[in-house]
Amino acid sequence: MSRPRNVFPPGALVLIHGVGHVWQGYAANFLNFLDPNRSAPFVMKRRDGTVGMPTDDDFEDLLEAEAVEILPPASTDKTDAVRNASEWCYDDLKDLDPVAKVRLAACTMCDAAGVPNGAKAIDIFLSAKWTAKHEADVGPRPKGETVRKWRRTRGHVHSRLPRHMVAMQGRMRLAPNVSDVAAEVRAKHVLLHFAKDMPYYAVHDGYEAEMNAINEGRSDLYPKPDVPHPVQSYWTIYRHCIRLKQRATEAERIGEAAAYQDYEGGGKALTARFAMQKVIIDHTEMDVYCVDPERRMVFGRPWLSLAVDVATGAIVGHLISFHEPSTWTISKLLLEVAKPKKPPADLAEQFPALRSMRGTIRLAIVDNGPELRSLSFESAAKGIGTSIRWVKKNHPRHKAKGERKLGTLNRYVCWRLRGRAIPIAESRRRDYNGEAEAFHVIDEVEAVTRHAIAHLNIRPNRLEGKRPPALLWEELAGQHGLVNPPNLRAFCIESMPVIPAATLTNSGIELWGMRYQGARAVQELLGDLLPLEGRRRRAGKQTATVKVKYDPLNIGSIWVWNVKTRQYVELRASDPEYCEGMPLAVHKQVLAQMKADGEAYIDPATLRATRNRLVEFVKALDPNASARARAAVAKLYEIPRIRALTGPIEHLDTSTAESAAMADFIPAQLQSLTALDTEILAPRKPWGGRPRPAVDDDDDDAPAPRPVGRSRRRHPQYE
Repeated sequence: MSRPRNVFPPGALVLIHGVGHVWQGYAANFLNFLDPNRSAPFVMKRRDGTVGMPTDDDFEDLLEAEAVEILPPASTDKTDAVRNASEWCYDDLKDLDPVAKVRLAACTMCDAAGVPNGAKAIDIFLSAKWTAKHEADVGPRPKGETVRKWRRTRGHVHSRLPRHMVAMQGRMRLAPNVSDVAAEVRAKHVLLHFAKDMPYYAVHDGYEAEMNAINEGRSDLYPKPDVPHPVQSYWTIYRHCIRLKQRATEAERIGEAAAYQDYEGGGKALTARFAMQKVIIDHTEMDVYCVDPERRMVFGRPWLSLAVDVATGAIVGHLISFHEPSTWTISKLLLEVAKPKKPPADLAEQFPALRSMRGTIRLAIVDNGPELRSLSFESAAKGIGTSIRWVKKNHPRHKAKGERKLGTLNRYVCWRLRGRAIPIAESRRRDYNGEAEAFHVIDEVEAVTRHAIAHLNIRPNRLEGKRPPALLWEELAGQHGLVNPPNLRAFCIESMPVIPAATLTNSGIELWGMRYQGARAVQELLGDLLPLEGRRRRAGKQTATVKVKYDPLNIGSIWVWNVKTRQYVELRASDPEYCEGMPLAVHKQVLAQMKADGEAYIDPATLRATRNRLVEFVKALDPNASARARAAVAKLYEIPRIRALTGPIEHLDTSTAESAAMADFIPAQLQSLTALDTEILAPRKPWGGRPRPAVDDDDDDAPAPRPVGRSRRRHPQYE
């Protein structure tokens, strides 16, 4: 039986190793990607060792190596090109354009219902479907004529992204007008701020003096205008100076060394007609406890997420993580469905369909929990051609196929493993503790799961006429081909969890007890973002507030939003050996275990007592320090403003009944003393010369005082 062929969106640009290619179709059994720059097809080294156009297996190898990226068709309109190049998410629409959410909601509602693109038809439909909830969430109902224009000019059916709905009507110029004398004079004086390190008021004074000379006809460079040029205010000049503040201009103003230090841091039965038309996504907690032998910890029971094709009953994707089900879990599963699978090598060679079970999901059916609902996730999924449907309440048959497959796989994987979980009543009857018996690591559970999925996909299914799901999927997929989704990177970034306000410094960003940095990336981010921070900056204290997205399954990297370039910048962890591949949930358990180990090592009371002894010993080193401090405090307390803020102070002494001596810190056993300890404990001469000893009249053994006027003449015997 022939294998299903690859299908690409019309006009899409296929990036192979970063080089753009145009899909030309199949040439015999080879994929023909044309390189427009060389007017030649893409060739590579195939599996058999020959060089030529790739086969289906070779293309899947490229997909698995993440060497292929499918971009949407390029637009000839400059405004649409700017929108497509941006990575705006649904959460950004409120700040960019308040009407963007209204546009997105109205267009997607009309597209989903199949409303003709006519003003009257749209008015009739929206008047019935635009409820009070839409009024509260997105805004008032738009007119039909307006929606008709939106649907014609902003995206197309099944591909209306949030960035398509942003109005590109800004009035800020991208380049100065050379014929504008006022703009030319302003730019010249603004640049003087960096060339001569002039203060803002001096820049404005020079600008105002030259503009007055031009308006009065006293300038030798510019003629007197018929209508006087407007003289802009101090704050306008200040804003233009801030806009130009970056590493290059700051290096000219404060020097290369200073700029380097400041800017560089470091219902009914569900049916489908073809494969991938409808896919059910469900989640459950696996019946086994996982451990970490390196840290000797029990992580707990991981979550298993499964994607089951409705038409064939095949398992087309799975995800094992310690992250509870959420929109991010579903998005990660959609990415796994789009990639080639990794079954056992012997089964993959015998059944090629096990590896090529991939493609774009037309309709994903998920739970109706609040943690699985998100308009931003829904709009991101539509960008790769996937629609999201939430299961209605009291419709359990809608997901029966997915729930059965999920329960079967969970039993297949866990019942043989040591440390499996059993019902509570049964565990009490047997006196069994699965957590205490835990033995397997997450990699072993993943390997067993992959083998179990391959077994279930090739096992005959009694509900499908004793045909294996892999065979049925291969037949149905061969009729429609494998649709490769576009914008996988943008979908992956948009569906990640968000940290709305993180602090970016010269050394990167600190999250979860780790530091994320990159020499060039941090430098470019600060250069772009610091001018937008206003005056909240000092030398060596360069900070910017940024939006960060992260992958809960791999905290080795984070993605920082650059407001100026409208792109996400990747920063990597400073400890990649630990962080690469580390899930966030496991990292938090490691931190909790480390904290518990530290508290078990020393109790807080002992730690406080040790610190108190250190404080008392420092006080004992200089007995007069307390008296000087009390005098200084009394002097400050005489100021009325300070006394009003501090309130009444009755005692100024901070000494306690306890005291600490040198012997408390250095052992007194003679056999344990070192040469350094002996030198420290030895009596010392008073500082500042020998003082005159006090004479006690009652003490006959007291030394005689030094005679006054004693000279330093040489002894007679040496003369």
